[in-house]
Amino acid sequence: MRFCPWREAHSRRGYQNVTPKLDKEQLVADGELVEEAVQHEIPYRRWSAGFVLEEMHKAGWRLADLLQKILVPPSPRSAL
Repeated sequence: MRFCPWREAHSRRGYQNVTPKLDKEQLVADGELVEEAVQHEIPYRRWSAGFVLEEMHKAGWRLADLLQKILVPPSPRSAL
């Protein structure tokens, strides 16, 4: 099974005092989001910050590769 960061993120959070609320003629849930205390694990805020930094790093490399492909003209040998 592949690692799913969204599933892990959801398991690290919990909801309290959830009540129905009318928002612009639409019924929505209103409540508080709390971090679940997991023993021997880093807190959600630190975990999520590390995850976001890692994903931003990957996105930077992907963007650099895309820009390289778009902006750098092909060499004359590759046209043959």
